[in-house]
Amino acid sequence: MSCAGSLTRGVGGFLQRPADQFPATFGGTVFETFPFLLPMLVAASLTCTGGVLGFFYIPETASQWRRMEAKVGGATNRQPFGVNNHCPVSQTIIGGDVP
Repeated sequence: MSCAGSLTRGVGGFLQRPADQFPATFGGTVFETFPFLLPMLVAASLTCTGGVLGFFYIPETASQWRRMEAKVGGATNRQPFGVNNHCPVSQTIIGGDVP
């Protein structure tokens, strides 16, 4: 269990039923009909914010691998798993090579 997991439960519990807890602010709004909409909107906005920040600020690692391979002496001829490779799991389950 992480710190964020504990905090989100507390924030979600605090924000549930906002029309009952804060009638001056949320009375007569959509939050009376949907009492759990506010915590879900907060959670969705935090998730989207994290995704956007990650997209723009986390560097791509594929380009780093290409630069490292070029520095070492050229790109190797690596192929994805399953292309001209043997799958040890299929050999164990099926009992032979899978084409």
